[in-house]
Amino acid sequence: MKRCYTVLMLIVSCGIAFAEDDAKTYYVGETVVTATKQEARVEDVPQPVTVIPGTEISDRGMYNAGEALDFVPGVRIIRSGTVGASNGVSIRSLNGGPSSNKTLVLLDGRPVNDAWAGGVNFHSIPTELIDRIEVVRGPGSALYGSQASGGVINVFTKNPAPGFHG
Repeated sequence: MKRCYTVLMLIVSCGIAFAEDDAKTYYVGETVVTATKQEARVEDVPQPVTVIPGTEISDRGMYNAGEALDFVPGVRIIRSGTVGASNGVSIRSLNGGPSSNKTLVLLDGRPVNDAWAGGVNFHSIPTELIDRIEVVRGPGSALYGSQASGGVINVFTKNPAPGFHG
């Protein structure tokens, strides 16, 4: 009778140990979509990717997406003209003039570059709307066309802007 009781206690204690293992939380890592047009971990993407979380942008007191991009290595915003005008974007100094059309800028996956010169009006993307920004440095022409030969910047909003026209 004592032997059965001991075996029963052993089975119950093993069950408790397995339940504790199931409660562990594992951090998978950050995923990006812009570099491969599929959800992928940053470590598995073949190009250098920088992700700027929206909380970091608001914590630094930035006004728009252009100011956040000033801190990304290899990205340069070329400001010319007045506030509200289109700004040029240069990644890795590829065609760095105000009429730069080698960097594709997306808002929730849709292009917002000016059709004529390739610039972007970053003042129309306030930081209150930004969930995160993904910056892919390097050629993205195979996925996004010739306008992405320098790289791709994708701004994800907290609530996608359905009627946005840049």
